Amino acid sequence: MTGFDQVYALNTWIQVILISRYAKKNIDAGENSCLTDCSVIYYIYNNKKGEIIMTPLQKDPAKADAIIRAAIQIFARDGLDKGKIADIAIVAGIGKGTVYEYFNSKDAIFHAIVDTLMGDMVAASEKLYSMDLSPYDKLRTFIRMNTELVFEMGDAVLIMTEIWAQGARAIRRGEHQSTQLTAGYEQMRTLVVNILKAGVEAQEFREMNYTGVATLCLAFIDGFVWQFMLNDDMDAFDDALRDGIDSFMKGLKP
Repeated sequence: MTGFDQVYALNTWIQVILISRYAKKNIDAGENSCLTDCSVIYYIYNNKKGEIIMTPLQKDPAKADAIIRAAIQIFARDGLDKGKIADIAIVAGIGKGTVYEYFNSKDAIFHAIVDTLMGDMVAASEKLYSMDLSPYDKLRTFIRMNTELVFEMGDAVLIMTEIWAQGARAIRRGEHQSTQLTAGYEQMRTLVVNILKAGVEAQEFREMNYTGVATLCLAFIDGFVWQFMLNDDMDAFDDALRDGIDSFMKGLKP
């Protein structure tokens, strides 16, 4: 290797290091990979031409999930603004640098949280929808199940306030169509509309404005969640939820 070749190779290698250290954006190498400080980077020298081949670090789904679950606890406790990546790493049992291998910012983690929580609720609702139940029983179970899913989060239920607030801000900024929160609610609303239509066809429910009643159903669930945040007396709250569902369902009868 000539002196020129050595200088060229060294200069290119320095560029590789700088790319590794400061690049923050994902590269088009598959949905489960990203370019981070810990990406595996190879330098291949061929004659007088340096070629950089970057093999992104493959993500471990279990580790990503651990980060998300830890972030739910931290953001619920401290809020999105004050929640720290370092604290998330401690709860997840990993290093701070590892968190950045999976998510390049708190906002990225927060979006993953919304996807996870809304995904859990939609998945459970779709499973219920596929069950062999009458429309009446499906809707009644839908309301109770989705309310209790939030209760089971314990103190982490406080993350819902952050989700709603961020979702509302996105809508105000004209990002309505891109918010995960909006997409999740639309999926849930569609399921309720389908249950209502089936109930009308089976003569279990009266004729109605399907979208309006489906929206009211979701608002019913959200309202109980908010009230639960202000009063955690589970015995009294369970009685109120049961009576509330009874009243809601009576309003749908023919």
